[in-house]
Amino acid sequence: MPLSIHGRRTFAVAFGASLGTVGLAVAVGWFVLDRQFTDCVMLLLLGVVVTAVRFGYMASLLTSVLSLVAFGFFFVEPYFSLEIYDRRYLLTFSVMLFASLVISNQTEQLRRSLSATREKDSEIEKERVRNALLSSYPTTSVHPLRSS
Repeated sequence: MPLSIHGRRTFAVAFGASLGTVGLAVAVGWFVLDRQFTDCVMLLLLGVVVTAVRFGYMASLLTSVLSLVAFGFFFVEPYFSLEIYDRRYLLTFSVMLFASLVISNQTEQLRRSLSATREKDSEIEKERVRNALLSSYPTTSVHPLRSS
């Protein structure tokens, strides 16, 4: 099933946000943090958080996967390769992926909860206005079936 124009645009924004976030994190990690292992992991996870908050669930999932690949490619020896010589990095990759997926899911649940709360607040406000209008409407004390 082909994506609609809105679906393609949403995917393009999510993909662009993911690439931009991971690219910025890699650049900062490489040039500013001097490839310090733990700092780079935290920076990439921060990118997942920022993407999840700003661009939503799909973008954060893409950022999670791209961060994992970027970490292996840029910050694990041998650099610029996806080969892993030290098996201990597999645990790091697993924990990093797990943490980023939890961050994505929790942020999406928070986003949905916030949306539901806003919707309920809007309905409450509509009901308050309705009650105010009805209470200001003049009522008569004459019963319609009784004759005066």
